[in-house]
Amino acid sequence: AHLIESIKLLGFTSAIAVRQREDFGFDLVSGCHRLHAAAALGLTEIPALVFATDTPPDLIIRNELLENLARRVLTAVEKTEHIQRLLNTTGEPGAGKLGDDTIEQLCSRMQMAPATLEHYTTAASSLTPQELATLRGTSGDTVKSLSNLADMTPEARSRRIARIQLEEERVASVQIGHLAARRTADMLSTKLRPSEITELLDQLNRTTLKQ
Repeated sequence: AHLIESIKLLGFTSAIAVRQREDFGFDLVSGCHRLHAAAALGLTEIPALVFATDTPPDLIIRNELLENLARRVLTAVEKTEHIQRLLNTTGEPGAGKLGDDTIEQLCSRMQMAPATLEHYTTAASSLTPQELATLRGTSGDTVKSLSNLADMTPEARSRRIARIQLEEERVASVQIGHLAARRTADMLSTKLRPSEITELLDQLNRTTLKQ
């Protein structure tokens, strides 16, 4: 609904991407939600970036990753994971670097300073997919934390990630404890409501009279 209202107000701020087939049709590369929104609005024309039939797959993957990275909702870990995939498909082999054109597009689409992108790239080339998965949604899910972890030795990084995990588990345990206490308090409060006490007393009185 939000996307539909946005397109109504601003139009398409970014084109969908398609790949031309040999039968002159198209396959969607990116922009599924925008396409559905356009259909819901009854639009008959929408802007599209068209890849030729013989476009190398890595260039299409690169475009898809750039599209995803432009979304503000991605966390630091998710952005790092996408850049990691970019490094694997379009970076300089073994160098842990992105090409100049990719860096320029990333900074433009994400409205990100080159220095910040460098922090993400360092984290993407240093941290393993398993380490990133462990850090997702934790206090370590920030670009500053990921950059600091990337500068550590593997042994020190492993210890730091373990501490982050323990801290997250401790916080979760405390939150669960507070929730349980709050629920217990709600239950006790419910049992002690004056109207319910009165009702219980009335029931007792009726039972006594019958006896």
